[in-house]
Amino acid sequence: MRFSQSTGGFLEKQYNLNVINYVVIHNLCVISNGKTNNIRVINMQSKHRRIMREQLDKTFETLSKVRGVRPPVKGWLRSIREALGMSGKQLGERIGVSQPRVVQMEKDELTGALTLKTMRQVAEAMDCMFVYALVPRTSLEETMRDQAKKVAEQRLSRTSHTMLLEDQLVSNDERKKMLDAKVEDLIRELPKDFWVDKP
Repeated sequence: MRFSQSTGGFLEKQYNLNVINYVVIHNLCVISNGKTNNIRVINMQSKHRRIMREQLDKTFETLSKVRGVRPPVKGWLRSIREALGMSGKQLGERIGVSQPRVVQMEKDELTGALTLKTMRQVAEAMDCMFVYALVPRTSLEETMRDQAKKVAEQRLSRTSHTMLLEDQLVSNDERKKMLDAKVEDLIRELPKDFWVDKP
């Protein structure tokens, strides 16, 4: 371990990974790629995305119970209409369409062909609220970290192969530090190929 004047800290390890220099200083990763002018912008964008994820994840907590909800076999429209004792003709008159059109809409709901606008219109006609949401299986933060770890593993595997050829093996602890640092970098910088699945 030696003191680095350029970073102002004790330099434990320095790795050359895909041109970008990763310097581990007391478990902190400092990136030096000649684009320091963009760091502030990247940090602001990263903070904004993180706040958005936190806010959405809080909203998803209230929707957690709907993950296990499945639509009725007949679909929501027909099931609610029949439960209300409302005929297809009566529903059609409420929304200004014919009875055969109501039958077709109820079939289209089952196949996913019915538009959100029509679902909302029919729901209003039966004194219902149409609720539309995308609910993550876990959380947006976990989804981001899982993808970042996947990408980081791919990149470090290529780097490890190169280091192996150059006889520059690192310990498991060092590799874990590199992986954790890479995950944080990916989440912060969000490169263009972040969501591109590679073999």
